[in-house]
Amino acid sequence: WFDGIGLEFTEPKMDDQKNRHLFVANNHGGWARVVLKSAPPGTDLRGKLKGQEPGFVLFDELAEADSSDYFIRLDQQLRRPHIPNPQFIGTCNPPDIGDLHWLYPLFISDPLTNPELAKRYKNYHVPISENIYWTAEQCATYQQKIIDEANSKGDPTIVERLVGGKWIAKPIEGALFQNFYIPRRHSIGDYKNGIGLRPIAG
Repeated sequence: WFDGIGLEFTEPKMDDQKNRHLFVANNHGGWARVVLKSAPPGTDLRGKLKGQEPGFVLFDELAEADSSDYFIRLDQQLRRPHIPNPQFIGTCNPPDIGDLHWLYPLFISDPLTNPELAKRYKNYHVPISENIYWTAEQCATYQQKIIDEANSKGDPTIVERLVGGKWIAKPIEGALFQNFYIPRRHSIGDYKNGIGLRPIAG
């Protein structure tokens, strides 16, 4: 950090809750505390965030969060004293389910039609070509890996999501009838146990 952007920081330590943390120098001559918290699916966020009042939150891989609670709970905690404009930033690739994910209406579609939401929520697509720490060759190599993966899986949406930043859903086998298929109505019998329909002779 210091060699790259001149950022001064202390050695990482563990706090009483076993969260790794350190301090970084800010532009006002003081120090800001940075805390790393893990929140896998199913985490009790209320207990995890109890007593925390951050002025800034960076949530990496936000699309992996299976519920909007991850955002709502953190947003409610953004009340650090003397911080006039606390911020929440989430980074992610568009998920496999595309615009069916809870992030899509919150950060993308709803702000387009609601001026009040547009003031609060923004969405930015940052292509790999804008990574100033990678060479053009490294960017091309990464993109080729994505293209090769898409070709091997027969799924062009991989490129559109991971390179183009488009919120489109991954094709699912049988997805053509996914909204009409009802297991209890359309699945009869038990093949493994030899229970099924018998054709009527004649």
